[in-house]
Amino acid sequence: MLRAFVGLVAAMTLVPTATTLGAWADEATARGPASRTATITPVLTCEAGLGSARVTWPAVTSPTAVTYTARVVGGSSLTPVAGNPYYVDLVSLLGSLVNKTYVVEVTANLPLTSWQDTRSVTVRTILGGTVVSC
Repeated sequence: MLRAFVGLVAAMTLVPTATTLGAWADEATARGPASRTATITPVLTCEAGLGSARVTWPAVTSPTAVTYTARVVGGSSLTPVAGNPYYVDLVSLLGSLVNKTYVVEVTANLPLTSWQDTRSVTVRTILGGTVVSC
């Protein structure tokens, strides 16, 4: 009897079973653009003034509010002023005896992720800092 049972089990495992190759369709209506992506890249603009410069960028609020840090490369960090647009000011550029170049970096950070993006803008002074260009 045991031999008959083992033979039956062996025969069942060696015989191919039927598969279901039924066709199906998943019908749904797409709503919204097909390539919607979120970006946190700060788009920087610079306005030069007499002995100063202001770097601005629009606030990103989608998919969530983004946080920003700013610094002068090779120098100190700057505190972005919140708003729309965000901005940092480079002041007291007067008095430079030589022409100077400042690179301002702004980094956008998406909270609770490691997603960040950094952009920079160059500010130049000439004539003792009285003429500023971006």
